[in-house]
Amino acid sequence: LLLRNDIRTSSGGIDLLASSGNTIEENTIIGNSGGIGLEALSLGNLIVRNIVTGNSGEGIYVADAAPAGQGNRIEFN
Repeated sequence: LLLRNDIRTSSGGIDLLASSGNTIEENTIIGNSGGIGLEALSLGNLIVRNIVTGNSGEGIYVADAAPAGQGNRIEFN
């Protein structure tokens, strides 16, 4: 669980790599090189109610397709 973090003006926001079953909730990610990244083999994660803005790269990035029923949920960001 990554809850209520404030990440500003850093080299990156939040990146998951081969990491599943996580919740990223109510974080503020502003002015970084990237926002939230779900890289290869990151499945079944919940990304909800985050503020992701003003980053030079992607806001929320999903790298791979997921098998049926194993996808990530991205809601209310």
